[in-house]
Amino acid sequence: MGSVMTASRQSGISVWVVHGPPWGSFTEDKGSVAGKFCAGLFESSITCLDSHQYQKRYKRIKEMVFIGNMIWFVFGGFVMGLGWWLAGVLALITIVGIPWAKACLVVGQFAFLPFGKVAINRRDLLKQSDIGTGTLGFLGNVIWFIFAGVWLAIGHLLCALMCFVTIIGVPFGLQHLKLASLALAPIGKTIVDKDVAAAAGYSGI
Repeated sequence: MGSVMTASRQSGISVWVVHGPPWGSFTEDKGSVAGKFCAGLFESSITCLDSHQYQKRYKRIKEMVFIGNMIWFVFGGFVMGLGWWLAGVLALITIVGIPWAKACLVVGQFAFLPFGKVAINRRDLLKQSDIGTGTLGFLGNVIWFIFAGVWLAIGHLLCALMCFVTIIGVPFGLQHLKLASLALAPIGKTIVDKDVAAAAGYSGI
């Protein structure tokens, strides 16, 4: 998706404005996350549209995403999201399972309304590592994979297969595949709009 961008100077600071959602405007402070993100917008390939074209395309896509999410939410998404959040609460109670509890909450957020969003590694988004994207995060994902991830992924794969068989359920099957992939190694991931992920240079959409 394209956007309309202008540049101006305010008190010696470059201000890059992206007209229209989902970005709004960011001030490019070299040391800030917003600044790094804004710089990423200009490093990525973005097609510029005039305001009218952009708004029409954006509205049409958002309407399709909304309809897909509502159908998904009513026919299973609500239950799936609650299931993931319940698992997160149980992991949280054990104290030692706090890292996995956070991962369950992230996956649950995705399971509620997956259309129009993507799971992305925080290192790819913020261009810097944290505890969840480093060695400890990797070890946490290995433990998660053995005791829970592989089984959850198999469950989502089976659901995807049933959706694909119906033909009309193919879009929902694709969402189950995304959830299966995320279920394998959720630690260190976050959920963002596809537009934000693309602007950050993420190519796995």
